Amino acid sequence: MKYNGVEFKTITNTQFEEIVKSLTGLSFRIFRIKYARDLEKMNISKLKLIFSPESVEKLKERSFTEDQLSRYSEIYDNWETVFEPAIKEELSRFKIRFKTKKEEDSEFQNKANGDELTGDQEGTADELGKHTKEVGEISIKNNALSEVKMWVAALPNLKFDTVNGKQTLVSVRNSLLGIATTVNYDKAWTLISTAFAHCNEFNEMLDEAAKLGKDNAFFKTVYTSLSQLLKAAPNETLEDKLYRENMQTMIRNTFSKHTMEYIFCLVENIDGTATMYLKNENRNATTSNVIKEWLNNLIDNSGLVIPFSGGFLPNKKNKESRMEQT
Repeated sequence: MKYNGVEFKTITNTQFEEIVKSLTGLSFRIFRIKYARDLEKMNISKLKLIFSPESVEKLKERSFTEDQLSRYSEIYDNWETVFEPAIKEELSRFKIRFKTKKEEDSEFQNKANGDELTGDQEGTADELGKHTKEVGEISIKNNALSEVKMWVAALPNLKFDTVNGKQTLVSVRNSLLGIATTVNYDKAWTLISTAFAHCNEFNEMLDEAAKLGKDNAFFKTVYTSLSQLLKAAPNETLEDKLYRENMQTMIRNTFSKHTMEYIFCLVENIDGTATMYLKNENRNATTSNVIKEWLNNLIDNSGLVIPFSGGFLPNKKNKESRMEQT
């Protein structure tokens, strides 16, 4: 494979993308990134040391293959020109952008002059409150707050395994590098938004994750992460408490947007005057149960949708059949 003028011997085109995603996930774990505010701890340049010749020598004593260690060497030799820029490009999907030296100098000068920073100068990891388009004009996933995107992206990729006779969660490792991985962001988002489609409150999402997590490693991981947002850490500051509570609100607001809105409309004609009443039935507990049953029936029995990559797609064959009937 040739990339950015570099000829790789042990990395193919298809492997390159997988390796970049794995390195991005590795940066989350090494620097303990769980939320967007943790990004100030991230120093991608230092990640290179993991692939140094000294590290490779130590890894030879463990269960790493020759092919894996050869890839380590190629990653180390081409870190600044290929892999560090590729990781930063991957991070940009979550609205995480690393400033250039020119931008940093400009920001410093603005602060020195007492000027307010513009949105572009402020926004590296956070762009809260910048999304003012109408809901129908935007993609919820693409335009979600970076805090929520980071929460999903940083979830560890785990599986159930039996250790010492007890079922526990263990890391899923990348076969190309032998390192633990994070979840596939797109699949994780689809799974979460589908599972929480009928939830209006954070606690409802927590309960749903707990139910699904009994026999599903991914939702067990989601449940654990959501539960942590309800627990005060030792020596928690007021700032930490507010951030934790804000994360609950942001997650709830983001995934409740995926909920179908059922609006009840009643029109009354009294003495020739028409009066219309609109009511959002999603907030009605009884109606919520009906909606949940309707969604389950749509998925399981209608034939209108088919499972696809952790989510659902319209069943075109069924659609064509129904159109012929009409």
